[in-house]
Amino acid sequence: MSAQSPFRPFSISPPPKPSPLGRRAVPRVRLYIPAEAILLQGHEKCVLEDLSQHGARIMLGGRTLRPGYGMVIQTQALDAFATVIWGAEQRFGLQFDEVLPLPSVIALREFADTYVDQAKIDHARSTRIFGRHRPGLRSTRSD
Repeated sequence: MSAQSPFRPFSISPPPKPSPLGRRAVPRVRLYIPAEAILLQGHEKCVLEDLSQHGARIMLGGRTLRPGYGMVIQTQALDAFATVIWGAEQRFGLQFDEVLPLPSVIALREFADTYVDQAKIDHARSTRIFGRHRPGLRSTRSD
């Protein structure tokens, strides 16, 4: 009989492969919806361009925010504390203080789809109204 060793052989699993260049660890959703940035100096309207559970990209005109600057981002179904991570011209990358629940991200994406559809309808309506009431223009349509 052979004596069994108290040590079991083990294998070292290879480290996880790094994500390909330009890929994020967490997917983002494109939104382009109005939002509000609450800053120490007051409230500013902004555009929430994209969002993940960990952060967002906003467009905020007229402000220069340095990395490390804290704010609150508010919009439909979102009220989150965030820190500026990077800035380039009017765009800023934010990291949320707490991870957003996935249902919140999905709800914002659904809101963005509805918002864009409604904006297209409103634009089409205003274009028709503007075209009908401009003096000097004749419509070829008979309404």
